[in-house]
Amino acid sequence: MLVCLFHLNLAFSSLPAERRPEIVQRCYWPMLELARRTPFPIAFEAPGWTLEQIAAIDSDWIAAARELIAAGRAELVGSSYAQCAAPLLPAEVNRWNLRLGLEAYEALLGVRPQTAMLCEQAYAPGLVPLYAQAGYEAIVADWDNAYRSHADWPLDTRRAPQRAVGADGSSLPVIWSDSIAFQKFQRYAHAELDLEPYVAFVRGAVAGGGALLLYANDAEVFDHRPGRFAAEPAAREGEWDRIAEALTALAEIDTPALPRDVLALGAGRELRLEAPAHPIPVKNQDK
Repeated sequence: MLVCLFHLNLAFSSLPAERRPEIVQRCYWPMLELARRTPFPIAFEAPGWTLEQIAAIDSDWIAAARELIAAGRAELVGSSYAQCAAPLLPAEVNRWNLRLGLEAYEALLGVRPQTAMLCEQAYAPGLVPLYAQAGYEAIVADWDNAYRSHADWPLDTRRAPQRAVGADGSSLPVIWSDSIAFQKFQRYAHAELDLEPYVAFVRGAVAGGGALLLYANDAEVFDHRPGRFAAEPAAREGEWDRIAEALTALAEIDTPALPRDVLALGAGRELRLEAPAHPIPVKNQDK
């Protein structure tokens, strides 16, 4: 099965407040429309603060998101109230951040998400009991940077939920995001990779079965550029159209799904994602 998950963050790269309506229009609306114009249901994750800003800018977006969630065409993946690197914060601050996020989700979208994506994809074993105490049943964590310290893990471990063992010995199911897959997705959307080789990559990745998160990253990088890097290419019109084209093609090779469908596969082995060399696995590259 194939899952497409977008991260929404209006505090993205210190985005000026006056540009937030532009992001809602150019990025967040087209993301929702994917659930209507393609065979794929869409998962999205946002801090509670970001959803509050969207509601203030465009309440119709909130209404549309609620409608798609109720229809089973979208799933809200949790985060917290404020975007942060949680391993750097005291436990009590993280507890409040998770609680306030859930209150915002319930107030704005009428749901309490089952799965949470780690903020900044930064994992520490002390977070496991905090997410469980908040009521989350699973987390999304990066495979590649956990696996680099655990080369003994069977490679098929990445295509099914496992259980992340926390500092207190408790565990939560973990759905794997995939750094290589998200980079391929971005390169395709940015017209740096053609459709045929992108589809071939996905077909090879899921050849053995299981689940693949095609994307679990920023929504604000399509038909918009945050201006973070000197080498950042100019935005092209139609990047969301390219994404829609790819999702339509990919629906022919595997089942479009949501994170809750991946959890239905069941969680396998208990794993410690951290290691002495990498005590806080995080979605990152050596550079």
